[in-house]
Parts: sequence; C-alpha cells; structure tokens
Amino acid sequence: MKITTLVDNLVYPRNLLAEHGLSFYIEVGNALNQNAIDLDRNILSQKVGNNIFKRAVNKILFDCGQSSIFAQNAHNLGIDLKEIDTVIISHGHYDHTGGLERFLEINKTAKIYIKQEALLEKFNHGRYIGVPKELFNSEVATNQDLTSGNEIKIGRELIIDPERVVFPTEQITQICESLYLVSF
Repeated sequence: MKITTLVDNLVYPRNLLAEHGLSFYIEVGNALNQNAIDLDRNILSQKVGNNIFKRAVNKILFDCGQSSIFAQNAHNLGIDLKEIDTVIISHGHYDHTGGLERFLEINKTAKIYIKQEALLEKFNHGRYIGVPKELFNSEVATNQDLTSGNEIKIGRELIIDPERVVFPTEQITQICESLYLVSF
C-alpha cells in the first residue's frame, strides 16, 4: 500500500499548495505474495525466474479537501485522477468534500462511498461546516432523493449515475479484494 497526501494544511514541496482540509491518494496492490516488489502507479510486479506476474492496483481517493487544490497537487505529482476507481468520503464536512465536484468533472467512472449521514447539515457554533450546499442542487435536497435511483445532479450542470454512489449500510463494506471500509 502506498499513501500520498494530496492536500493538508501544511506543504513542504514548493510545487504543491496547502489548505485547511484533507485528501489522500492511496494505491492498494493485489500482490501475488509477500515478495512482491517494484511498486509503480499501474502495476505490482513480481519477478520469478524469467516470468513477470502483474496484478492490478486499486487507486483510491480518500476525501477531496475543501477545493480543487487536491486536483492541482495530484497533477503536479503526476497522479492521473481519471485512473481512480474508488472515492471514500470519511465524513460530511466542507474540508473533506469541497473538491468532490471537481473530481467528478475529471473522473466519470469511480465509485463513491459516502454515508448518508454525511449529507446532513452540520454546524459548529452556528457556522455551517457541512458538505457545500451548492454541491447538491435543491432538486436533490434530501437523502431519499439521492438514493431513489434517479440521476444525481451535482453543482450547476454535472449529472452522475446513481449506480456510482454507494451508501454503505453495513458496518463493514468490502471495497476491493483486500480492502474493507469499516464505519460506525
């Protein structure tokens, strides 16, 4: 497994930007055994004699920061967001979900795992801190609308297939062969 920070409140390399928020790019390999070597962005390779066995790597975006900065940083790090197959949203605060619209503009296929409760309004001392209200149009104002099987309208123009959005209902949800989402 390889985890790359795409956005955080601190940044050290000069070609990256920081913001209050969080986003990780995670590569999880389905290695053939413990001796797997040569991790790159597309495959895990294991050399056995003259043969090279290759297995797919699952590419995961964990949270999206509060803006599109995570996407700029991914580009500067050579990470292609179109190749991500899974998005996991940890919880419904603006600094973890604000970049979701930008991600969906870039990637048309990734599954999105988000708890229904993440879409509820959230406040801290009277200040709204939930999922950006402009992200989900007033036409999709309730959780029931989001899970009804109708197209989901994001922002002003973006429409996504409801089959892409997964609302985990179990405490443990399998994401891929060796990765489970555990929620409370």
